Amino acid sequence: RVATGGVGMNLVTKGGTNNYVGTFGGYFRDDSLNAADKIVNRVLPYSNQQLSTTHGGPLIRDRFHYFANYEFEREPWTTVFTTPYSAFNLEFTEPRKEHKSGLRLDYQFNPNLRATVRGSMWQNDQRLDQAFSATGTNHPSFLVQTYRDSDQIQLALTQVLGSRAVNDFKTGYVGIRNRESSRVPWENHPAARTDGITNGSPIITMNGFRFGPPGSVPQEIQEGKWSFRNDFTISVNKAGRHDFKMGGEYIKNSWWLMICRDCTGIYDAQGGAPPAAAALQQLFPTWN
Repeated sequence: RVATGGVGMNLVTKGGTNNYVGTFGGYFRDDSLNAADKIVNRVLPYSNQQLSTTHGGPLIRDRFHYFANYEFEREPWTTVFTTPYSAFNLEFTEPRKEHKSGLRLDYQFNPNLRATVRGSMWQNDQRLDQAFSATGTNHPSFLVQTYRDSDQIQLALTQVLGSRAVNDFKTGYVGIRNRESSRVPWENHPAARTDGITNGSPIITMNGFRFGPPGSVPQEIQEGKWSFRNDFTISVNKAGRHDFKMGGEYIKNSWWLMICRDCTGIYDAQGGAPPAAAALQQLFPTWN
């Protein structure tokens, strides 16, 4: 159950039945139906493919059931740099790939006791992170690759105690990770010798123009959460029906955080006017 802003929603995942049932679907788009981009005045390359499938059924009829789902999406994104320097006005088309999957198992020990195990996984890999997309004042070395994933698993035990009491026990884990790295691969960066993660060019700031990755790259953020909860409900018929519910919950939340602020190094070249366009472009003949 999720409550936000005074609105309550009950979320129930689909489960298997005594019949084997499956689905398969697809969704496709391409740039033949797109309008021209307002900045570059032409249609940018675009395509999107989504495939999804589900299947459920009995492992043991009337006792043990399963339900599984999987979805894949591939969506190439295009980033175009429109700077005052023609040699830096490059175009990049890279795919964003996303995987989603889930599995649910239900087991009936007896009419009064059942267990449910539910797990899911999500992965998103973006070769071009749109949060660090092209601008007119950034060199293509500003590009960032992002990888994100999350997973969760939950066990629920429900036991009926007589005709008036129910006990619910739930435990589970949820984890999420976010990794961002520069698209400029420089494994011999001096800082990499000590931290083992830094790559990318130094940041070079000029009046009106900038080279190198964002100041918050590389970074890795992780969160893991364990939870344990038990609820006991009992009904009493005395001067009317009365329902009593009591329980407790324990949550352990852990964070892992590494954001390397400007650790690729900064060269401040804002003390005067930048070099002439031709000279500046010759200083950086290769974008990465």
